[in-house]
Amino acid sequence: EALRVSRHGPRPTIENPHYQALLHPKSGSIDEIHMKMGVGAKFYHHLETNGALHWNPCFYAPPKPWLHASDWDPPPEQTVLVGPVFVSTQRSGHVEPYKDESHMAVTYRFYARTPWIFLSTTLEVRKDVAAKALRNGEFVLDRKLVDEFAWREPDGGVGTMLITDGPKHPRHAKVLPAETPWTCFFNRKG
Repeated sequence: EALRVSRHGPRPTIENPHYQALLHPKSGSIDEIHMKMGVGAKFYHHLETNGALHWNPCFYAPPKPWLHASDWDPPPEQTVLVGPVFVSTQRSGHVEPYKDESHMAVTYRFYARTPWIFLSTTLEVRKDVAAKALRNGEFVLDRKLVDEFAWREPDGGVGTMLITDGPKHPRHAKVLPAETPWTCFFNRKG
């Protein structure tokens, strides 16, 4: 069977030959990804907020708290489609206390025979607000999992840097052109 949907404890789980994705039991956000293909790596965060791997979209307009789509408990609107080729989850709505200011949507599509997950997020600001942060696509990893960053250079080459070699926050560790076709975090040690 190329695509399975089941439960891993309280968490919905989607599995194909390449990975097992565990969704957060409250929000439906991606909580963990277990890589197969002889890799055996496990991607997770489990440290801040609700510990989900995928947090966003998110909204922060002090004095209100910083909230993320991964904080839904449960999502205001949710649809799950299960078929032999793909499983699609769609979640949308606001996150309290930003009911009047925002509307968020997250779509995941897990395919039967691909090593990647389709992810689409939107954040609509519906009212003027002095926001400090609006983010629309972010995965948060436990820093023990990756130690290097790579990107596609404009000339087609690949640039890399150790994460510890970059400057510390609040300075940017690396500034890349907006048209950079891909970036990735990885660990050479496996």
